[in-house]
Amino acid sequence: MATKQVIKSLVQQTLVGVAPATKAPATRRTVSKTAAKPAAKVAAKDVQPFKYFLITGRPAAGASLQAFTAAWFAMAGIDQGKAFDKGIAVKVAGATAIAYHIKTGRMVEKDGQIKLSEGGKIHFAARTIDERLKAVWAKVLKTGKPDGTLIKNANCIGKI
Repeated sequence: MATKQVIKSLVQQTLVGVAPATKAPATRRTVSKTAAKPAAKVAAKDVQPFKYFLITGRPAAGASLQAFTAAWFAMAGIDQGKAFDKGIAVKVAGATAIAYHIKTGRMVEKDGQIKLSEGGKIHFAARTIDERLKAVWAKVLKTGKPDGTLIKNANCIGKI
């Protein structure tokens, strides 16, 4: 309803000094349900949670690896069951990690997208995550700036 008022106001402002038109009888408008869908898909594809990735220095094991994985899963929505672009996931997590989790059945790939399988959801949810480390990794992936402890050199970080 507010949108109609804004449009009416804009039309009135545009027609200042023009003789008012006679009011036409109200007609019922129908809008196709599919008309809005393409715009919604385009908007969803434009959203990119990652601006940076680690060229070198990705953690290989332990609490840091689990926190790194939890950080990029949360940023990508993978931990919420969403599919994510495999090419970007390979840049962020590494080809070996993505291939390994697809091979073990923890991730499934379809149409260039990856997502967690039911077994993968259980596997990753069972991990105990160091929330401080997760926040540090998320910040590095968002800002592209070394944290000074886990990543000390900006040359280790690349732009997606």
